[in-house]
Amino acid sequence: MRVSPLLAALLPAARLHAVQCPNGSPPPCARPTTIAPDPGRIAVFPFHVTTTDSLLGEGVAELVAEELTGEGGPRAVHMGSALRTWRRAGGGLRTPLDHAAEMRAARDLGAGLVLEGSVVGLGQRLTLSAQLVSVPSGTVRRAAPVSGVSDSLPSLIQQLTASVLVASGAPPREVPLRLSDSPAAVRAYIEGMAQFRSGRFTAAAEAFDRAIAYDSLFVRASFMRWLTATWGPGFGSEAQRLAGQRARRYRAALSSADQVVLDAAFGNLQAKERAAVAAPESPEVLYFLGDYLYHRAPALGWDSSLARARIAFERSAALDSQTTVLHHLMEIAIWTRDSALLRRAWSGYDRVVHGADVDFGWLVAERLGDARLKTDLRRRSWPVGTEDDFVRVFGWLSTGTALPPATLEELNTRIGRAVVPQLQGQLKVMHVYALTVQGRIAAAARAAQAGLPDDAPTLEGISPDLWLAASSLIGSVPRSEGNAAVARLRAARSVDPDRDARATCMVRLWDAVVRDSVGVPDSVLRAHDQEACAAILEFLSAPAEDRVARLAVADSIVRRTGDAVFAWSGLGELILARYWEAAGKPARGLGLLHTRLLGLPNWSLAESYRTEGRLAAAVGDTTAAIRVYREYLDLRRYADSLLVPQRDSVAVELARLEVSKR
Repeated sequence: MRVSPLLAALLPAARLHAVQCPNGSPPPCARPTTIAPDPGRIAVFPFHVTTTDSLLGEGVAELVAEELTGEGGPRAVHMGSALRTWRRAGGGLRTPLDHAAEMRAARDLGAGLVLEGSVVGLGQRLTLSAQLVSVPSGTVRRAAPVSGVSDSLPSLIQQLTASVLVASGAPPREVPLRLSDSPAAVRAYIEGMAQFRSGRFTAAAEAFDRAIAYDSLFVRASFMRWLTATWGPGFGSEAQRLAGQRARRYRAALSSADQVVLDAAFGNLQAKERAAVAAPESPEVLYFLGDYLYHRAPALGWDSSLARARIAFERSAALDSQTTVLHHLMEIAIWTRDSALLRRAWSGYDRVVHGADVDFGWLVAERLGDARLKTDLRRRSWPVGTEDDFVRVFGWLSTGTALPPATLEELNTRIGRAVVPQLQGQLKVMHVYALTVQGRIAAAARAAQAGLPDDAPTLEGISPDLWLAASSLIGSVPRSEGNAAVARLRAARSVDPDRDARATCMVRLWDAVVRDSVGVPDSVLRAHDQEACAAILEFLSAPAEDRVARLAVADSIVRRTGDAVFAWSGLGELILARYWEAAGKPARGLGLLHTRLLGLPNWSLAESYRTEGRLAAAVGDTTAAIRVYREYLDLRRYADSLLVPQRDSVAVELARLEVSKR
């Protein structure tokens, strides 16, 4: 495995400063290590509170820690790591740690200083005080306390932070006020941080939304609103996009640590690696690096990229176990068939979500062949018809793993119980997708034609008929089913213009490929983000002498703008890859297929595997061909009888390649 020099720099830090193993247990994760207390590293634990507002203990500590960046003073341990260590040592909102437990917790974090604080309320006045305690000597240096009315909390925190810096030996300086002048906005922000640190992301997002509503220029609230959606429900939403836009526009108002997180999120691979070296103790930065390496593994190199992603995710989980990180570790374990990692990551994930994700648990139990886990899952109950329910099913299907027929039937029964109409449509599409990609065509056709009205909201505007037609176009569904679906698409009219544009694209692609009749692409395609579809249609209508040139143009547009018809389908890439194969350029087709993002539901996955295996073998990459053929056979193990000959032919080719590899 080749590890970049920048990423290699993370490995010593991962061994020396791990505070929590990926399974949620305390360190050491692999072998005993000794962490020498760093005098420039400070653990900020929740303040002791004598007011009725118990959230102020964690909130004030969090806000002070945000300003201790190491620039002219001590550098605070990441607050997520500090809180988890503090809680594991016995700390609670009304139960501060005794001195001995506090010193042990600080040593676990490698901190040479501890910041102890208190928030005392008397009527409408607050007094904030703090002291620095050296580790392990216990020497105390007191910061000057600050007092004021409760509505002046932002100013009090600013003053206390300046006082703490002076007590640490730093020269006096003005601490920037990164909070809001609105007491209500700051209170909502503190609530959001408490929910975020506890892994309750939906509640955290709602609190940050309230903070932004009180003060739209509260940049830190926008930053956290954006960050919250990267960890939990709401990723890719309009609320996240706007929050991220505000955070980037007013970047200078954020701390240097927050700016590094933004660099890691929005930069290229090199920028993410630089951010990981600059902030090796930021679980968010490490997550963004691992996420990039994981999702782009087909293009960056399957084995090396997944191995590097695993390093980043395990380091992130060791610092602050968030569900998204542990979920990605389980997905990597599934893709690489690493049972030990899957079992370890599942143990931590199940503990963090409090046993609530039964859906993914069934996949883990099936992969591990764990009868005991299946028995445990049968005893559990879980809510249905919620956003979390959809996210779990989405995450399950993202692994490209075949789901047992009984489990898919369970998914189907949930569709009618969804409490939100939009989720009902989304689950229906996911059900049709799961059936089709596994080759259970008859059941997919029945599911597509039953239940919802034509204008029911669906996933990204994707209707079951749209997917059935696309599946027929690439060879997963019989032409008879495709013809029927296309006929329904021709007749249907939606109130959603984007959905109409997708249907128009699908109908025209069908006519071009099946009926050899392209016509002139409608301008509506480009007007509704269907530039890739228009480019493919123009290639298909080009005269013979221009076909390769137009194919290259369509290829570049698909790479730049994304897929034709609908997000993540892989349809445009698969269509063009097959034409590259027909043109005698298998390497070009293979490169286009490798632009797909791993870990997202690829609507053409099975056929993409079959084509990729063929192209990989044609260019001499036998290892890659064997891998994708195995994935294809795993995905199609419950296929209908009409697809069995196709599946058997892949099995024969796989056996031939495996013999040639010996």
